[in-house]
Amino acid sequence: MEKFMRSNLFAWILALFLALAMWLFVMADNITRTTPARKQYREIPLTVENLADGLMIMEMPATVSVTLEGLSEDFDGLSGAELEAYIDAAGTGPGAHLMRVRGTPPHGLRLVYFSPEQVSITIEQIDSAVFQLFVEFFGQPAEGWTRRTFSMDPMQIRAEAPRSVFEQIHRVVLRVDQNGMRDQYRQDLTPMAVDRQGAEVAGVTLIPERIAVSITLVQVEEDAP
Repeated sequence: MEKFMRSNLFAWILALFLALAMWLFVMADNITRTTPARKQYREIPLTVENLADGLMIMEMPATVSVTLEGLSEDFDGLSGAELEAYIDAAGTGPGAHLMRVRGTPPHGLRLVYFSPEQVSITIEQIDSAVFQLFVEFFGQPAEGWTRRTFSMDPMQIRAEAPRSVFEQIHRVVLRVDQNGMRDQYRQDLTPMAVDRQGAEVAGVTLIPERIAVSITLVQVEEDAP
């Protein structure tokens, strides 16, 4: 009888222990599911909204980090590609500015903060002007041939660039490689803005982007003996 009671007591204690363990497991799981968690997403592309026409961003961080808060299930399947970060440039003119980073969190999540919360940007005015195209020939036609006529369309071109870049433009040139040419040559070529040293000025928009070139070459008559 005593052995039977001891056996029942052990079974009762074991059952109580298992029930308590199960209860603690369920409670811990419920707490995990209902307790907000925070997660940081890095390298979120930073964009600009409401920038006035005729202005250009010259300096600005490419990405920021964002920290979100919410239930663990609300983070399921969420990637950085679905998040946004931007600055509102409405009413902002040329110069250096310290701007607040903004964004809207996905449904069910709270935006805690961006890192950095403010970024430094530089805005410049876009200048433009019409330039006469200068032609630069290089290379030699095929042996016994020489250039007779040359034409291009159009003969003028519009250049646009941020002011600090625009001020470097000395002229806009069309470089024509006539190496090995003979008979007729027709081609669309790309013009180039250059500085006073003849080096290309990067960051310039040229309109149109291509120039139609036509060259007629004739054979050189040999002198009679």
